[in-house]
Amino acid sequence: ADGRDGRVRAVAAGGGGTEGGHTAFLVETTRGDELYTCGYGRWGALGARAFSHIAGLRPVTTLASLREYDEALGRVVPLRILGVACGDAHTAAVLSSGNVFTWGWNDGGQLGDGGKAATHTPVMLKAPAEFRLSRFAHVACGPASTAAWS
Repeated sequence: ADGRDGRVRAVAAGGGGTEGGHTAFLVETTRGDELYTCGYGRWGALGARAFSHIAGLRPVTTLASLREYDEALGRVVPLRILGVACGDAHTAAVLSSGNVFTWGWNDGGQLGDGGKAATHTPVMLKAPAEFRLSRFAHVACGPASTAAWS
């Protein structure tokens, strides 16, 4: 999968300097929205289930596998990806379900999971507890922070 059959809707980039950077491409395809990443993956910011560098585009398959039932269509459809953002060493995406997923470095709690452990796989935002039932529509990242809002 290389995203060539779709239209790029958004691009986000983070990192840089001596550590290297990473880039995320939100692509609208005939199969639904897909997120592709490439670049410096030492901290897990590529969402590729490995702490490795990727020169070419690779899909973030964890997000691509998420589905919901569409009442109007009467069938299960892929969740839309509404937005993506990159920090220095982490990435965040907001889905049509209102959920935010984060992955990468977490030394300052930027993944919003209540801990400080890094992850190379997207995980749903669960902390703070009062946000668990919130429906977010936007996401942004600073160098070591993440913000989500309706």
